[in-house]
Amino acid sequence: MKNISKFIKIIKTLNFIPVLSVFAISSSCSNKINYNSSTDYENNQNFSDIDERDQVLNIIKKADFVKFDSEDINKIYDNFNYYTKGNASPYIKIKKSLQLFEKYWKIDKNSEPWVINILNKYDGPDITIDAINDEIIINKYDKNKTQEVNNYVEMFGDSIIINKKVCNFGYDKKIKTSEYGFKIISYENDILIPYYIFNTLFLSPNYINLYYDGTKYQLFEKIVNFDNKKFKNFFDCAFPGITPFKEIREDSYNSLKFLMNNYYGLNKYYEYTSWESILDKYRDAMLDINPDNYTGAYFNFFNSLNDLHSNIIIPSLFNYRIKYYQQSNKRKTYAKLDNQLKNRRSLILENSDQNTNFFGYLRNNLFISFDEFTQNMNVKGKDFELKNLFLSSILKLKNHKDVNNIIIDLSTNGGGDLSIMLWIAKLLSKDKEISFYNYNDLNESLIKSTLSESKFSTQYLSKDFIQAKNILKSKQVILLVSNNTFSAANLLTSIVKDYDLGLIIGAKTGGGMASIMPTVLADGTSVAISSNNLFLNKNRTQIEDGIEPDIKLPYDDFYDFRKMEQAINNFQKTK
Repeated sequence: MKNISKFIKIIKTLNFIPVLSVFAISSSCSNKINYNSSTDYENNQNFSDIDERDQVLNIIKKADFVKFDSEDINKIYDNFNYYTKGNASPYIKIKKSLQLFEKYWKIDKNSEPWVINILNKYDGPDITIDAINDEIIINKYDKNKTQEVNNYVEMFGDSIIINKKVCNFGYDKKIKTSEYGFKIISYENDILIPYYIFNTLFLSPNYINLYYDGTKYQLFEKIVNFDNKKFKNFFDCAFPGITPFKEIREDSYNSLKFLMNNYYGLNKYYEYTSWESILDKYRDAMLDINPDNYTGAYFNFFNSLNDLHSNIIIPSLFNYRIKYYQQSNKRKTYAKLDNQLKNRRSLILENSDQNTNFFGYLRNNLFISFDEFTQNMNVKGKDFELKNLFLSSILKLKNHKDVNNIIIDLSTNGGGDLSIMLWIAKLLSKDKEISFYNYNDLNESLIKSTLSESKFSTQYLSKDFIQAKNILKSKQVILLVSNNTFSAANLLTSIVKDYDLGLIIGAKTGGGMASIMPTVLADGTSVAISSNNLFLNKNRTQIEDGIEPDIKLPYDDFYDFRKMEQAINNFQKTK
């Protein structure tokens, strides 16, 4: 996959570090399942009591959606679960459920009762759900849609205009649901699919996920963890007294297979055509009803990917308290280098707590060091907005005319908020129009994204931003990078190299050019994967392998500014 002429939607977070943001919460266990009426989960439904016309059991249970709402923090949306023969997981109605997510999706008014076309309101593909043929179709880019549009990225009060232009329309990808153990059902002028498939298709790509606790659904945003007590409370209340059983294990295995075959973005990069044979190695353990066994199998599988963007976030709702500490070899290597570099840098900066975010002057260099693209960061024990740190340190160069080198240290930067990275790229752009490509591995479509440099675009930038941008034009920008320069930091390195915005010194970067997609398996296991949204450089070439520096520097010489300056001077003499 060295040169791909195909497409993608920009996802806001490009980072392997979990971030918590609760979209909805359950504040108490008052809605626990009745211990005497748990038939839906013990799998002793009477499957002979089925309406053959609709293929839906006459077991229909109310299971509302609870969604965070600015006006009513516990707003309830009516929903019903439907159960089908052979599946333990509930089905939900597509059209009714998508009414909650009109920000992202629109039902095509020309849809038939048994075939629904769902239109993507952003630059991702439309989706067709076909109950006649049991097919999910990820559509190629619609030629009737606008093929070029200006989007605005709002960051720190500045509006950066990104022009997006379709370069390749892709193809229609058809997914046969029979391969994943479920059917698509036309019912009551709507279509039913398992809730975990609904999640993967419509919510997870937008950083939203449904969790089902046995009585109701909760919506959570971004990547979840237990730093938030209210989220932990939701897990504490889930499926009381219920243990995993055969059918839920089968649904969970099939949900993982569906996810990897269709939404794992590095399939072509690693030349995977099907996950059937790979998952088969873990199948027996994943189907085991013992939580220790299936959770261990999940960890072993994800560790085998050796992918920093792909991991288990939280075990299933049935056993989330189980603690696993296995790490992939790549994560161990990353952690070891991260510790090594931060220890070395903390000695240079005389900061023993390894909080090595730094904005200041060292040996006539402006040295800017930060570990993540985030709005606020801690510097020497105090919280600051990244915008103020960046702009103020650059604007002070007016009083330090002897300082020519601006060293931006990305050596331990694992990525983060893509909007912030683009804000910095714009700051470094030297009035050049910067382009990269967004490739959608799902339907092989391609979009060109360009940071506009027109007079019109500068109207939306602050005075300080424009002034700092002009100062940088006359300075030597240097990126210090390592194998831990990952994800959004890798993309910034690619942009700087592609457009000759500065020198790159250090070691080859770590890649990570698929944005994260957090999602939920059928048993409530929270996972993250490298999604099908991939970033390519200006030449439409993959940069998953990382970026080679202009000047190679041994790790032992990192942060030794005398040696760094010598290496830079020697390089410039050869140019």
